[in-house]
Amino acid sequence: MKSKIFALSVFPLILIFFSCNNDERVKNEDCKYIPVDVEQKRIDFNEYYQLFIDDLDIVSLELVPGSEIRSVIDFSIADNKIFIQQDHQNPLLVFSMDGKYLYSIGKIGKGAGEIELIKYFFIEDTTLYILSWSSIYTFDLKGNLLDEQVLLKHFKMNKPFYPDQFYKYNNTYFFYDVGRETSHSLYIFNEDGKYIGEELPINYFPIGLFSRFIKSDDNVYLLPPNCQYVIYRLADESIIPAYCFDFGAHGIQPNEDLPATRDNADELFEYCYYKKKVDFINAFNDIGNYLLYDFVFMNKRICGLYMKDKQKNYLLKSNEIKLFDPVGNSNFCKTYNERIICFVDAYIIVDAIEKGNIECKFLPDQKVNDIIRVLKNLKYTDNPVMFSIKIK
Repeated sequence: MKSKIFALSVFPLILIFFSCNNDERVKNEDCKYIPVDVEQKRIDFNEYYQLFIDDLDIVSLELVPGSEIRSVIDFSIADNKIFIQQDHQNPLLVFSMDGKYLYSIGKIGKGAGEIELIKYFFIEDTTLYILSWSSIYTFDLKGNLLDEQVLLKHFKMNKPFYPDQFYKYNNTYFFYDVGRETSHSLYIFNEDGKYIGEELPINYFPIGLFSRFIKSDDNVYLLPPNCQYVIYRLADESIIPAYCFDFGAHGIQPNEDLPATRDNADELFEYCYYKKKVDFINAFNDIGNYLLYDFVFMNKRICGLYMKDKQKNYLLKSNEIKLFDPVGNSNFCKTYNERIICFVDAYIIVDAIEKGNIECKFLPDQKVNDIIRVLKNLKYTDNPVMFSIKIK
């Protein structure tokens, strides 16, 4: 979201080295290189969406006691339901696909069957996984607790580890370890808890946003952190480079002397600003013929679209908030059933309507009017609205 880029939640991330990873299993020639000219002409939002949008639907989330959402920091869609995480101190909220509030998952507390806090969650097949301080909890999609795995008992290592996020992929566990006054790492275990190996050690504490494990188009990716532009894909017991974004002179070069330290990551942002370097890739989705991504450059978030068949990039011109710019108005998007899903906070929508920024040339007039009529009933304090984009 344009006005919130530095108000977003802070998460530790995985530092991915662009060209200096010595692991023999990780070779950058496997990457699909995506050149991005950050100084190229930006296009109007109507022209931008005309490139890939086929249809657009909205879903207003029901606001009832117990379902209030301040902001969406993560979400998943499964079993025709929407699962939303708004922070770390509250249960997940579950809605139907038409926006009706159904129930919550993960009672917060320290008693039996309760979760101290929700660091991270994801859904794989019909199982919902929640990571807390010291355990992994599994639920069915109706919210019934299936199991609890105590991390230090189930996953065998010769040292303690303190995961902040994880993903289970093809019976392999990938843990991002935040560490304790040491470098951060990505640890890999098999389903039985046997330690397989370590990837991508980190020697300083970077700033990051939201979920770093991105499931998109049947693959699971690692979204890179500050000043690193390689997006990795999870594979069997390893990770492999999938897409390498090349920002040319505006990208951090190999062996460039970065000033950031574990104690003062703000120095890195100042360095990138004054050196005119891309700070980080903020979001990424691989869907059909398209890569949708955005990155931060000169303290501004820039939304990009890469068309695989044309091997061409388009960058979205970003001025003021427009009602029919869900990608630009949301913190991040995900994919589901060949659709791009974005959540936009109610106050952004109300503000766009009040300012008259409701133009839309990429949808039929009747569809535009129907959407505006529904959204005009929103209040600043209502729940976020889901925008569901069907791609061409």
